Amino acid sequence: MARRFFVPLGLFWLATFLIALHFGSRTECPFGANAFVNAYAQNMRVPLFTGFITVGTFLLTLKATILLRIKEVYDTEDYKVLWVASREQNPNETYYGPLRRLGTALVTNVIMALVTSGLQMTVGFISKPWATAVCVAFAATTLGLLIFLWWQIAMGLKLWFKTEEKKKQEQLRTQGLIA
Repeated sequence: MARRFFVPLGLFWLATFLIALHFGSRTECPFGANAFVNAYAQNMRVPLFTGFITVGTFLLTLKATILLRIKEVYDTEDYKVLWVASREQNPNETYYGPLRRLGTALVTNVIMALVTSGLQMTVGFISKPWATAVCVAFAATTLGLLIFLWWQIAMGLKLWFKTEEKKKQEQLRTQGLIA
């Protein structure tokens, strides 16, 4: 499971690092040598620091709430039927596997956001192309992880809303309010 999650993450970071390093070390840039490094230092370092420290602490405070709220989906009969049917295709899947993966994604996002923020205020002060590339690569990777996390939460909420709507419709039918 970890390899399936962290190998693409590492490859994405490496690709972003190499691209940023390439642009940061170009001397034929129209603005002169190290234009990317200067632009990062003047325009990007502080917003990246504040943005990722905010995201990291926000996710840290909401992690348990998000997981507990979405866990309600996994405790329904509809999910149990879906899980039993999916066991034919993936017999190694555990009942709370998707929820555990969401928890791993949340923890990874918190750690990456805080590390990214810390890098902006430590390595980010080094005026070298490699240092700028490290900081930008971590920022891009963390942003990619946040998009992945958003998608995972959106899919969990979609399933939860569907389950809640089904329960409410059944309740309204039993009360005779709808046909």
